[in-house]
Amino acid sequence: MARRLSSFKPPAIAAALLVLAAAPASAAAAGSNRDGVRLVPIAAVAEPIAVATPPTDRHRLFVVERAGKVRLIRNGKLLARAFLNLSPRVGSGGERGMLSIAFSPGYRTDGLMYVCFNAIDGDIRVEEYRRSAKNADVADVYSRRTIIVIAHPNHNHNSGELQFGPDGLLYLGTGDGGSSGDPYKHGQDLGSSLGKILRIDPRRDQPLVPANNPFVSLMGAQPTVFAYGLRNPWRFSFDRVTGAFTVADVGQNEVEEFDYVKPGHLKGSNFGWSKCEGTHAFPPAGHPRAPCTLKHMVIPVIQHPHNTEYCAGIGGYIVRDRSLTGLYGRYVYGDFCRPALRSARVSGSARYRDDRAIGLSVVALSAFGEGPGGCLYVTSLAGGVVSRLAPAGGGDRVTCPGGKAHAIANPPVDRTAPVLTVGAQAQPALQTGFFGVDAQCDERCTLTATARLVGTGTATVLLHTRRRTLPGGLPGRIGFALSHERRDHLVALRHVNATVTIRATDAAGNVRIRILRVRLTSDTEN
Repeated sequence: MARRLSSFKPPAIAAALLVLAAAPASAAAAGSNRDGVRLVPIAAVAEPIAVATPPTDRHRLFVVERAGKVRLIRNGKLLARAFLNLSPRVGSGGERGMLSIAFSPGYRTDGLMYVCFNAIDGDIRVEEYRRSAKNADVADVYSRRTIIVIAHPNHNHNSGELQFGPDGLLYLGTGDGGSSGDPYKHGQDLGSSLGKILRIDPRRDQPLVPANNPFVSLMGAQPTVFAYGLRNPWRFSFDRVTGAFTVADVGQNEVEEFDYVKPGHLKGSNFGWSKCEGTHAFPPAGHPRAPCTLKHMVIPVIQHPHNTEYCAGIGGYIVRDRSLTGLYGRYVYGDFCRPALRSARVSGSARYRDDRAIGLSVVALSAFGEGPGGCLYVTSLAGGVVSRLAPAGGGDRVTCPGGKAHAIANPPVDRTAPVLTVGAQAQPALQTGFFGVDAQCDERCTLTATARLVGTGTATVLLHTRRRTLPGGLPGRIGFALSHERRDHLVALRHVNATVTIRATDAAGNVRIRILRVRLTSDTEN
């Protein structure tokens, strides 16, 4: 069965979340703050699933609750009355529910917003509502206009992300229809609206389908399809400076993938599912896994395997908040099962650059959101907390920077050493002559190691792997070789301990050292 964002509570971690839900309201750890950031809690709501703001409103933050309400935080205070309540019409449960909200580029004058949710029958619906003419803090529920309805056959893989793109048109993410392994083959089927990024024009005086959508003239294709080959795109975004597109696509059994598409290149893009899962062929075959050979596919810029405790990638934003100098221009993202938030430099020319933990953690991360000035928000299902990423230091009332986003000249100096995790089991090295130690850093690091044997007289040990560079968050192995001198003496000892010292150095020259003892045995003891 696929590991997926099912109720945001995969069965293996459901019990753990019951404990974590009792954590402090911030659901965050201070961490190393190597990028000079912190999490400032703003409010707590019931099961926050999305967060958004109107384009120019610096006073209002809107949070979508999965059960069907849109809550309003005005000037940092959560209002008791819901901005919009569609609970009686929303089919909530499992991965279904209210999914997202997006505000018209002209919201200040036209007051229009668009919501995506699962109806009682499971259909994905996008509807338009208008702000109340009498009260800017309430939507007019009687202004409803249906934009699009998509039949959905299962409870899972709904996606439902709404974003207005740089072109002023509305983009909608849809999952592949659910179940496991894309049994309906929707991902690669241009005749289906599922497993896609759709582009529509919701304005009353314009055709719903833009004339320059890529498959408008293709026989049998859905004309609203703009990009395809997605499993469950849980949160995508457009860079507010360049227009580049980033998306997290929740994986099946192997990897969580994060994709980057250069500005102007999203049209007609194929993200590979279900011919591929990340860069692997699907269904899985071979050891190691056979590579994906699908031509002209968008290659993930970041992949995290499930065997490193990732389970459901949560897509974020390329940071344009000028107060977050250490993160400016970097892609911030996360995962539901691994609380550590991460950032990386992403582009269309490389896999990833400098992918690392930022020193903050959010338990049961559910979404990111962006406000005017590039303010970045995160939501957690552990306590329902909504927080803002803010610069370290200062009080809790943090104002988003005004003006147009631009480059930052002087990011803070990184004085935080990498987090280094090491481990090893007993190994029959007295017979084989070799043993290894597993190591992992939370950011890109270079490892060097030394080892010595304890209580063996003149016997020595030689370093087999003298130096190794690891990407952040992925494990690697340091290998050692015993010298041939007095090997008979070592075997006669039956077992011996090796003391291993590993030194990890990050790009800024910060160093972390770990020392561990490894038990080496002979075959006769195993």
